[in-house]
Amino acid sequence: LIAYTGNHRTAAWERIPYQLTARLDAHGLHKHEPFLKGAPAGYSEHVRDPKIWRETDGSYGIVLGAQRDNHTGGALYLTSPDTRDWQLRGEIDFGLPDFGYMWECPDYFPLDGRDIFLCCPQGLPADGDRYRNIYQSGYFLGTFDKAACRFNHDGFRELDHGFDYYAPQSTLGADGERLLIGWMGLPDTTCPSARDGWAHCLTLPRVLTIEDGQLRQRPLPALDRLRGEGAHDGIHYELNLANPQNHPFILTLRAGASAKTVLTYNGEALIFDRSQSGALPEPEKDAPGKGGHIRRLALTQLHSLRIYADTSSLEIFINDGEAVMTGAIYPP
Repeated sequence: LIAYTGNHRTAAWERIPYQLTARLDAHGLHKHEPFLKGAPAGYSEHVRDPKIWRETDGSYGIVLGAQRDNHTGGALYLTSPDTRDWQLRGEIDFGLPDFGYMWECPDYFPLDGRDIFLCCPQGLPADGDRYRNIYQSGYFLGTFDKAACRFNHDGFRELDHGFDYYAPQSTLGADGERLLIGWMGLPDTTCPSARDGWAHCLTLPRVLTIEDGQLRQRPLPALDRLRGEGAHDGIHYELNLANPQNHPFILTLRAGASAKTVLTYNGEALIFDRSQSGALPEPEKDAPGKGGHIRRLALTQLHSLRIYADTSSLEIFINDGEAVMTGAIYPP
């Protein structure tokens, strides 16, 4: 079963959003009538990105990204006993009346005794080293009181501290583990490879756990079983760096005659610098404090890095999944 948004444009180019489900089986794709036609009262045309899940009692839930009429973002909650008859329970109360102008790509799931709500708020102002990308991708960790339509949490946290990460969605793996895959790219941002007819990619699947009250993201172990003879010539590798004494260091990646990408750890922060990596993506709209090609993650203890690199991407897993930094690079 999939849930998705369909947008209809009127002759005046006004958007009417429809929320739909469809089922895929051995006999093909079966489309259902929209379960939500147009935007609910009090919301703009920007209502989209339903994420569906099944509850333990066999009923179903959906969270849906939305923008209020006053141009602030939020999320809606719907329930159904059978995936056909849906009831809008209301907007989820996060205790954040003004947190961006639109929330995209929501997701909800329980994990290790806690609840996690993912979303991509648009319009958050830059705050020091936080919220530096044009749009954010992050999560709330807490408890979803579904009867009260309220999510109790201790604040919004970014999922990735690099340059290119957006619209992540989760699913369950073969062993019941919670997996997360994101888009290694951003909306409203130039892509240097577009001139060659391609843009962006997906991240590696990440296994999510909660340990000591914190979310950890590790590469899916099953990736190791996929290794074999290379299908093409190119630069791709996995690099594991151990730093048990917490020494400062400078690590240069993808270094060539005219380009390089640099990771620096100075005892206070890990700095990801792609400013000399080659052609660079840039925001397509004015976004004060956003953009730039250096990301800094405050960190007083750095014991290990696990880096996945190929021709145009870097995924850097820090301290066994305590944090991740992702970035696209376009060396000559």
